[in-house]
Amino acid sequence: MIYQSLTRIKKKNATYNLIMAGRDTGKSTAITRELIDDYKATGHKFIRLFRKTGNSYDAADSWFDEYNEGGKFYEGDVFEFRSDGCYYINGELFGYTAIISLARNYRSAVYPASVYTAVYDEYIGITPDEYVDGEVKKFKSILTTVFRHRECKIWLLGNNYNEMSKYNPFHTYFGIDIDRDKIKQGDIRVYKSKRFKNPAKIAFEFGRIAYESEEEIPLSERIDGNEVATSGEFAR
Repeated sequence: MIYQSLTRIKKKNATYNLIMAGRDTGKSTAITRELIDDYKATGHKFIRLFRKTGNSYDAADSWFDEYNEGGKFYEGDVFEFRSDGCYYINGELFGYTAIISLARNYRSAVYPASVYTAVYDEYIGITPDEYVDGEVKKFKSILTTVFRHRECKIWLLGNNYNEMSKYNPFHTYFGIDIDRDKIKQGDIRVYKSKRFKNPAKIAFEFGRIAYESEEEIPLSERIDGNEVATSGEFAR
C-alpha cells in the first residue's frame, strides 16, 4: 500500500492545499500527524471544519484515536474531544471545530492568534445535493472570522468517489479543472489569481491510488465499473 503523504504538496508553500484521492489512502492520518507535529514544534493550534452536524461531526471524537493508547501511533500522549467541541492533547486545548452550515453563528467569535491551520476533511460530497447552500462563501466567512488578518494554512481533503467528484463548488471556486488541465494521478498543480501582484497560492494534488497489487484490493471492490475505488481513475 502507498499511503498519502503531505511532503510533496508542502513543498509548493501554498496557502490553500487541496488533496483529492481514493478512500482509505491515509489522508486523515497524514493531516492529524501534521497537526500534532506542528503544535509540538510551534504551539500552532487548528480549527477543523464540518459541512453540517450529523454523522461526520458525531465521529469527531475518533479523529486522533490512532495516537491514543492502543493505537498504532501511540507515543504516550492523551487526545480528547470534549463536549465544548474542542480537541485536547494532554489536557491542553489545541484544536477547535466549526460547522459550515452554521457560519453566521461564528461572526462575532474571536480565536487566539495561535490558531494557524484550518482543515476541511471530506470537502467533496458523494452527490451534488450534499453541499449546503453557498458552501464556499460560508467556508470563507468562517476562515475570515478565525484568522482575521493573520497568515494561515488551509487544508481541504476529499475522496474521488465518482465522476462527479471532480466537479464540485471548491474546484470551481479555485479554478481547478481536471479535464481541462489534464491532471493525472500523482500530479500537483498550482493556481493563482490574476487580480493580484502577489496572490495566494492554491496547490491541488490528485493523490495516487494506495493499492499496489490486486491482492491489496478488498474482494468486495473487485467488480466492473469500480474504477474510482480500485484504480483511482474516473470511469469512462
